Amino acid sequence: MLDSSQLPTILAMVLILAGGIHDVLTLRIPNLIVLALLLLFWPAAFLAGGTGAAIGVHVLTFVVVLGAGYAAYRFGGLGAGDAKFLAACALWSGPQNLVGPLLIMAFVGGALSMLIRFAGPMLPPRAYVTVLGRMVSEKRVPYGAAIAGGFLVWFAMNPIFAWNS
Repeated sequence: MLDSSQLPTILAMVLILAGGIHDVLTLRIPNLIVLALLLLFWPAAFLAGGTGAAIGVHVLTFVVVLGAGYAAYRFGGLGAGDAKFLAACALWSGPQNLVGPLLIMAFVGGALSMLIRFAGPMLPPRAYVTVLGRMVSEKRVPYGAAIAGGFLVWFAMNPIFAWNS
């Protein structure tokens, strides 16, 4: 049975899915999705019974992942939207649930990269107007889809809030 205290978490999962889909279609993740994820965290954490210390650890996870994402962006390894989206998702996972989604994200991202890399030469010229064709021609991977896939799969298998602190 759906409990009203779960509503912010369900909305966050919908937003994560929307961020991944939007990135596939446009190679961009709207800041509004990231902001909504950040804002929804607070009522979800309080409704789940998180203590101040536990919530602080989640916020620290967000800050560390945002810093690492910014470094990856500066060196060309990740888009700015991807870095912000990843940090917002990490806020929800906290440190105790971060490795799993990152591993799944790496596998999904690798599969997307291989698809784009190896599907490119097989596409007919008219296919380059499609979403996949644009990714191939621009050599860009919609990593927001990998981020969304990693976190959604992990959250489907594990409780989001496991307050250990």
